Amino acid sequence: AQVADPTSPDGGAYWKAAAGDAAAAPPIDKLVLSAPNAMAGAALLRAAALLGDPALEKAGRAALDLVLQRAVSSGRGVDHVIESETERGRYLVTQSKVAFSLVDAYEATGDEKYLAAAKDIASFVRNNLRVGEETAYRDHLPISPEFGLLDMPLRPMQDNARLARVFVRLEAQGVLEDGRKTAEAILGNYAGELAVHGVRAIEPGLAIDELLSEPLFVTLEGPADDPRSKDLRRTALNL
Repeated sequence: AQVADPTSPDGGAYWKAAAGDAAAAPPIDKLVLSAPNAMAGAALLRAAALLGDPALEKAGRAALDLVLQRAVSSGRGVDHVIESETERGRYLVTQSKVAFSLVDAYEATGDEKYLAAAKDIASFVRNNLRVGEETAYRDHLPISPEFGLLDMPLRPMQDNARLARVFVRLEAQGVLEDGRKTAEAILGNYAGELAVHGVRAIEPGLAIDELLSEPLFVTLEGPADDPRSKDLRRTALNL
């Protein structure tokens, strides 16, 4: 990300100039986060399927593969930061967004590595981000003694709802037997009038809709690399 121009009140003086001095350009923030890259990758793959654009598919795979290679460790979840200074914090928002993006990428491409990684992340969350018999997951994994606000057991609704969608889809794809049951237990923590939460209710609303609706499966027969098969697959996906 390019940093705003700190010499002007609105941060845009350098960019509005007719011919800016390259030496005076604001610096570049080199922070690279796992979750936004995974979500962008999944979105690009969906766009590629809709538009039939190989360049978008290539870009989507590159973004997701960057996250897989640099931030995902089997049995250890996902790092929050890829660059410039990697840290090992484990946050529910990152786990849920990356896992959901990977499941979505599998649905768009059929690439098994994305589904396997999503299942691995979901298993990490299930094993590490709850205490005792809790059915909602905590916002982070403590790595040292915590005090004050950090010691409060937060279970964010949106991140848990997104995780519920992951569990529902993992069962639909045949890699998790109790995904829907787990999702129902998660969403039960947030039952009630969701409208009072405003736009924050969108994610739980989608999760509830996916829990109540049986998935639609389409089976195509034919060589996977045949252009006609690819056209049929794209059409089915866009339903």
